[in-house]
This record gives sequence, C-alpha cells and structure tokens, in this order.
Amino acid sequence: MILDGFEDTGKNSYIGKADSVQLKWITNDLENTNKDTLIIVSIHILFITSYKQILFGSLEPNDKSLVITNSKEVLDLFKGHNLKLVL
Repeated sequence: MILDGFEDTGKNSYIGKADSVQLKWITNDLENTNKDTLIIVSIHILFITSYKQILFGSLEPNDKSLVITNSKEVLDLFKGHNLKLVL
C-alpha cells in the first residue's frame, strides 16, 4: 500500500496525517485481503520517530510535520493482518 501522509493546513504548511478517505480505503482493502497476505506500507512521513529526542533530548516533542499524527489509528487498522514492513 502506498499512502499519502501530507495534509495541507492552508497556512503554507502541512501536518503528517492519513485522511479519512485513506482510512476508509485501507479498511475496505483489508476486508478483502487474506489475513496471511504479506503487507508492506510506503508513506513519506514516519509513523514513529525519535529524531528530535536524539538531537535535543528525551523530552523533546515532535513537530506535527515530522510524524503521522494519527499513526496509532492507522496502524490499528492492520491488527490481525500480516503487516511486515513500513517504508
């Protein structure tokens, strides 16, 4: 699956997010996918990162443009499926 992780804020910037259209598409696609089928997801913005913590310390928060802000919601869709790799 190739996902678009950019959401335009309308303020000449963006946040990382998988929108409702993509969430519905993933849900529908997985309903028709065998649970054993190997799944690989490609998305430009990371679901999880430690970038800021490595550079500035363990309590440094991530900016909304560095991670998918609804990553838990997206990854929860794959529970019970064979998600092996996120690029």
